[in-house]
Amino acid sequence: MPIGITEEKAAVIKHWSLSVYPGFGLVRIHYDVPAPFFIRLSVYDANDRFVKTLMNGEQKPGIYTVVWDGKDGHNRQVPNGVYFYRLDAPGITDTKKTVLMR
Repeated sequence: MPIGITEEKAAVIKHWSLSVYPGFGLVRIHYDVPAPFFIRLSVYDANDRFVKTLMNGEQKPGIYTVVWDGKDGHNRQVPNGVYFYRLDAPGITDTKKTVLMR
């Protein structure tokens, strides 16, 4: 008797948004997770150098907000300037740009 195998399509992240609050030195990043996923959210400078990982792990379904305080992975303040946020998850790799100002 043959055994049938059904392939299910996995849900993917369809939306995320970036909200920036200049003058406070904070950046708030909002994204929606439709199913349990491994999420990696990283910050890069204008020269494509890695600055900091903001999220790296499994997340349950829901709406999330991550706040970046303008510091690198060694807890040092980074200079004002252009930065990029990259979200990597199943079905999406997306990058958005912001300007950090204090």
